[in-house]
Amino acid sequence: MTVCIAAVCNIILDRPRCVITAADRMITMGDIEYEPAQTKSVFFATNTVGLFAGDMQLHAAVVPKVQKRIEDALHADPGNINVLEIAEFYAEEFAYYRRSLAEREILVPRGLSFDRFLARQSTMAHWQVNDLDIRLASFYIDSTAIIAGVDPTGAHIYKIYNPGVSMCFDTPFFVCRCW
Repeated sequence: MTVCIAAVCNIILDRPRCVITAADRMITMGDIEYEPAQTKSVFFATNTVGLFAGDMQLHAAVVPKVQKRIEDALHADPGNINVLEIAEFYAEEFAYYRRSLAEREILVPRGLSFDRFLARQSTMAHWQVNDLDIRLASFYIDSTAIIAGVDPTGAHIYKIYNPGVSMCFDTPFFVCRCW
């Protein structure tokens, strides 16, 4: 079972809120599961952490790209990045990874790329275009990330999930991913 959870808390009344997070250590990559001596969390920036569940191949590919984007953003404007920006970076990189994997699994075996598929649609059978479109749209990666942290606007929690969507959980003050 994988567990990742984040909650916004108010330890002392009339004080700023904080975020508490927890993650287990079970790593899944395809059919392989193991439990290394580390949690499935990464510090992205001051007061912001990412928690990961699901197929770790996605996270292993996405985390370095998000870290690079954060580094570039901080280089352009030192000390000025918020939790929402980091969540959006993660969601975008999740979507790029999903698109690349869908292209490799669905289109490449048919001698196509996304560009070739779009260019050749008018010469392909309608049922074939429809079938490929449905398969691409429904391509699913069972991975989730939780981005949680505190910035000048307060404490925030975001959940990133297939197909690369970032959803804010500031109102319920918690989010989890268990399975």
